Amino acid sequence: MTGSLRRRYTLTVAGILAAVIGLMLIAGVLLLRPYYMSHKRSVVRDGYARLNAICSSTSLEESARQEQMREVLQSLFETENISSVVVTGNSVTAQVSFAANADTMLGRLLAYEQMSFLGLRYPEGTEVIENSENFHIIETPQQGNASARLECWGTLGSGAYFLLSAPLESMKESASVSSRFFMVVGFAGIVLGALLAYFQGRRMSRPITQLSRLSEKVADLDFSERYEGRERDEIGVLGNNMNRMADALQETVTELRSANEELRRDLEKRTQMDDMRRDFLNSVSHELKTPLALISGYAEGLSDGINDDPESRAYYCGVIMDEADKMNRMVRKLLTLNDLEFGNEGPEMDRFDLVSMIRSILQTTEVLNPEVRVLFREVDPVWVMADEFQMEEVVTNYLTNAYAHAEGDKIITVQIERRDGVARVTVFNTGAPIPEEDLPKIWDKFYKVDKARTRSYGGSGIGLSIVKAVMEAHRQAYGAENREGGVAFWFEAALAQTE
Repeated sequence: MTGSLRRRYTLTVAGILAAVIGLMLIAGVLLLRPYYMSHKRSVVRDGYARLNAICSSTSLEESARQEQMREVLQSLFETENISSVVVTGNSVTAQVSFAANADTMLGRLLAYEQMSFLGLRYPEGTEVIENSENFHIIETPQQGNASARLECWGTLGSGAYFLLSAPLESMKESASVSSRFFMVVGFAGIVLGALLAYFQGRRMSRPITQLSRLSEKVADLDFSERYEGRERDEIGVLGNNMNRMADALQETVTELRSANEELRRDLEKRTQMDDMRRDFLNSVSHELKTPLALISGYAEGLSDGINDDPESRAYYCGVIMDEADKMNRMVRKLLTLNDLEFGNEGPEMDRFDLVSMIRSILQTTEVLNPEVRVLFREVDPVWVMADEFQMEEVVTNYLTNAYAHAEGDKIITVQIERRDGVARVTVFNTGAPIPEEDLPKIWDKFYKVDKARTRSYGGSGIGLSIVKAVMEAHRQAYGAENREGGVAFWFEAALAQTE
């Protein structure tokens, strides 16, 4: 089938080229001379009309008339190879001409006028093409050294005589040269067309090879191959149908893979949630075990009347109340963290003064450790766009940690720095640094660097997890780093536009 297509294309293209070139050669032989003669007749007729208009004009002076006639005759000579002579008066010397043999043409013009006056006939072989009252168009035969010519002669509006003459020998030579040229070019075109058709046939065999390769891929359950041909014959229909089949199979396989991937992600998510739930329950159980044991033990002691004096009973009740308060705070923080992590409590963006908020929190937290000195020198308002309540949680957690871990000079420094459209708040406390390996873990729930010390001030290991959830909900940066003499915790909030 491949060879058949190639032969068909080769023979078809070569035949079309041969037919077109043959028609061009026939047209050149049969129609070139009539076309040439028609064109020349039109040119000399137009030349007569232009000359007649100039001579008939009464508004032109003789010098201007002579100049315009000269321009017309020069144009005919240069563009159409038409020689010319115009006798404008009774004297043969009063003439305008553009011809290599002006005297010869003048003699022919006078001979034509004399024949017309005497009623004589043109020489034998002369063909009259057009005959009117004022001009005549004739074709003269070749005589001796004189070639055949197309001539237009007659009188103009002012009584002047004119003769326009175009040689016909150049037309015959042009036709002969054109025929030979078209024959050479035609033969080369046929050869080139046959070669192109041959290679076109080779190109037609490529779709079959591609379809064969596609069928092999489909047999191997590989549907990534596609037929890329654009043919509209049976091969193209077959290729398009195979593409549709491959697309449908590919879509089905993709859907199956997508479903499997989604199922895998669901299983991983379920496993992860189960692990998180188990870790959460273990952590909560661990955190509640100690206060519950203390509450149970001291309540049992009160119930058994271990100490009957009022001071002991007050101490026991104080321990129970303190442990219950710690449990209450931890539960509230767990609920807050749960709402943040599951998106139940998204940030409500509002414009507020960060400086005023920090000063208000400092006033409420200064009772945590009266021995600690707090430095906060910001005076001018710093307007930010954030959730004010959630930002209070962040600052409160940072300050609570700072009060609990302040050592040495026991100084807490709060600073606000404007940079690149955000306000960075840094809470620094003097004291022991956090081990570098623990810095990435301090944001995890229930993680405590120093568990004994955290227990002493009632920490649950949830505060920094709340900070992490708040900042991620705001899509702002946060972090902690060791500095000389202490530890710095920081977070950023977007600066609000000035009203």
